[in-house]
Amino acid sequence: MDNALLYPLFTLVLLTFSIGFLNFKTRVKTVKNKQISPSYFQHNRGKAPEQMLRYNDNYQNLFELPILFYTLIGLLLITQNSSIGFIIGSWLFVFTRITHSYIHIKTNHILHRLKAFLSGSIILFIMWISFIMKTI
Repeated sequence: MDNALLYPLFTLVLLTFSIGFLNFKTRVKTVKNKQISPSYFQHNRGKAPEQMLRYNDNYQNLFELPILFYTLIGLLLITQNSSIGFIIGSWLFVFTRITHSYIHIKTNHILHRLKAFLSGSIILFIMWISFIMKTI
């Protein structure tokens, strides 16, 4: 059952690399189209196109809350405390991150994005509490 935890983890890693690639591609395109100067990236100062900022911000988001997810999955694997509840919770969390990324990049509708973020946060919080209670 422990290996089943790897699939949502791999999916989130794939999302992170995909957004990273799209972020890079958008930055290169923006510089080539002379929408910004390459010097913009030295200090991230100046006006940049909205779409580039969305990819950049979303990429950064994927290194914030998901760190707690990666840590939890690692601990679940090490302690062999996996269960169907953690597997379902992991997929739900990853689904909220995919949803958050999609909203962030496509519409950036703040209320919808907030709902996706809060849903993922609550799921991850419950998973952490469950892990702590199961481990103690």
